[in-house]
This record gives sequence, C-alpha cells and structure tokens, in this order.
Amino acid sequence: MVLPNVEFENLLNVVEQLSVEQRAILRQLLDDDWASRFRQAVAAIRADIPAALSEEEINADIEAAIAEVRHTQT
Repeated sequence: MVLPNVEFENLLNVVEQLSVEQRAILRQLLDDDWASRFRQAVAAIRADIPAALSEEEINADIEAAIAEVRHTQT
C-alpha cells in the first residue's frame, strides 16, 4: 500500500476521526494486505529452497547463520 505524501500526524488525526466501525474496517483491510504480502514473501522464500533439502538441513543452516551473526556481534 502506498500512501500519498501526507504528514504522519495528519494521517493519525484523520484516523482518530473515524468511527469505531470505520476503524474496524480499516484494521481488517490493513491486516488482509499485510497477510497477503507475508504469504507472498514466504512463498518466494520457499520457491528458492531446493526440494532435496530436508527440514533438518534447513534448521541446521538457520542455526549456523544465527551463530555466525551472534559471533560477529561480540
């Protein structure tokens, strides 16, 4: 979702003027948009994972990456 160039405070002021029902609709629309984009990101990541990799290999790679990041931060 792309917002026009509007000051954030102005946007908050407009949202505050919405009714409870309008806020609920806005929240649902934003949740649906976020969920859709998240599903697309997960699908893209999964598409790049070779099918031959086991779940254990993927978890080992994740743990190794975490350990590497922690090591570089110390």
